[in-house]
Amino acid sequence: MNRLCITLGLIVALIFSTGAMHATPSLLRNGGFESDAGWSIASGASYDALHRRSGSRSLRVDSTQGVQIEQVIYAVEPGEKLTVCGWLATQDVQPASGSGGYAFMAIYQFDAAGRMV
Repeated sequence: MNRLCITLGLIVALIFSTGAMHATPSLLRNGGFESDAGWSIASGASYDALHRRSGSRSLRVDSTQGVQIEQVIYAVEPGEKLTVCGWLATQDVQPASGSGGYAFMAIYQFDAAGRMV
């Protein structure tokens, strides 16, 4: 069985589904950050009730370093097609070093042995 790891830079909300967003339940636990459950969140990130897309809060990243926020999804079968949708809001993104700052959202896939594929 493959698994997916979702790593987020700066995210407001994320919906992860296996089909049409309105018809299929989400594989992602707590995609809107409405509770503290489901995510592995490093220091530099906190919940924000003021800035949100929907629901009562979002996840805010205030850090001069990279911040890793992730959730591992195990319920993915080989060959299964997935649809990933997300929202990302940025303001005053500054580089940690060098030139050019950025915020991003990434999805990584691992095989049964834990190797990135």
